[in-house]
Amino acid sequence: MKQIQSHGRPEDTDSGGTRGLRQIIVTAGLVLVGLVLILAAIYVGVFLILAPMMQ
Repeated sequence: MKQIQSHGRPEDTDSGGTRGLRQIIVTAGLVLVGLVLILAAIYVGVFLILAPMMQ
């Protein structure tokens, strides 16, 4: 008899630990991408504000 995983999908052969680890890695990656986009937007905004003063 096949044991049902915590997610309720008996056909899922992935163990719970690696599934949770994958979700953590995906979440961390999305957070890093978001931070990079925010930093890029701040950089562009500061450049647009300060560029006319450099002349």
